[in-house]
Order: sequence, then C-alpha cells, then structure tokens
Amino acid sequence: FTQTVSVSVDQLGGHARAVTRELALLVLRELAVASPTTFATQAMELTLPRILRLSSDRDVHVAAASEETAESLVGTILSLDNADSRNHLLSILVAQLPERGESANAPAHLPRVVSLISQLCKSMGTEALMEATPRVLPGLFESFHSPVSDVRKSVVFCLVDMYCILRDWLWPHLAPLTTSQMKLVSIYISRRREAAATKEDTIGGKTTTQAEGKENDVPTTIVA
Repeated sequence: FTQTVSVSVDQLGGHARAVTRELALLVLRELAVASPTTFATQAMELTLPRILRLSSDRDVHVAAASEETAESLVGTILSLDNADSRNHLLSILVAQLPERGESANAPAHLPRVVSLISQLCKSMGTEALMEATPRVLPGLFESFHSPVSDVRKSVVFCLVDMYCILRDWLWPHLAPLTTSQMKLVSIYISRRREAAATKEDTIGGKTTTQAEGKENDVPTTIVA
C-alpha cells in the first residue's frame, strides 16, 4: 500500500506526462475505495493537497480527473462516519486556506478547497460544526478578500451552508466580515430559505414560484 501510494504521488509531478498523471490519480482513487481506513490514516495528508493542486493543471483532462479524485476521496472518508477521520480531513483542507494577508496570492485551486470544506461541514452535526467553526472561519474570511470572483462565490456558499446548520449561533462569529460581505451572505441565506420554502410547498401540492434554485443563481461578480 505505502509503496503504491509513494509511486503514484511521484507521478503527479509536472515531470510526468498528462496521461501518467491521470492514471496516478485513478490509482489513488481506487486505493481509497479499497482501503478507506488505511488511506485516511496513512495517505490522505500526503495525497490530497497534491491532488487538489492538479485541479488547475494545464491539461484539462488531468484537471477534471483531479476534481473527480478529490471528490471521491472526501466522499470515501465521509462514508466511514468516523469523527477522527473527519477531523483529520478538515485539518488538511483548512491548511490549504490562505493565512492573514495572503488572499491576493491564493492558489488557483482554492475554490475547490472551499467547496470541499463546505461539503464536509454539511456532513457534520451541529455540535461538531460548532467546535470546528473557530478553525474554519479565519481562512474563509481571508479567502473572502480574494480578487478572484470564484473564490468569493465559494466562500459565500460555504458560509450559507454553515448557517443552515448553525442558524443564529453563527452570526456573532461573522463579525469580522465587512458590511458588504455580510449583506451578501444574508442575501444568499434568504434565497436558500425561499428555495426550501418553495420545495416544501411543492411537496404539499401548493402553488409554487421559481424561487427554488436561486441560491445558485450567482451574479457574475461578487464584490467583497
């Protein structure tokens, strides 16, 4: 197992041909599915950051394979339903977020990182997410200052996902946001509520509007 992981990780480097990088990603994905617990404890920290970096690879096929692999790895770890594995995964992802003053130089794969953090947060219970919030928010706040619109969009959606679990408990923790950032988050929380209400009306057989899905109707530019 360890040797296979090591060889695969080595082939993720830029020196390898694109098809080789794709195959290495496939091998890592299959290893995680075959031995999820072993992968979580022995390989996740080594492999996931490298896999995420490839999501902005110059070869579109490698980039797509990277996103599929990262999604598969996270899904596999979450399927274990193990708090330690989930916390370890969160630590790995949070470490990819920019630190204070680094938002301008954030990596190209940052939107993917934030999206996976959002996915992980949605898998947590209320108490677990409350405990994780102090670890997650500083990097999200810094990412919110990114000059890249896709990064800011991903942060908004992540904060909305967190709010849907934590509700008003989250508000005091959002104090570092600027007025415009807070307003934007509030808008998308309202849209999420409208979407949920519309879905309930649909299930109940009532007349509906087009509100459902508005939370993903994102402006081309989100201004921090």
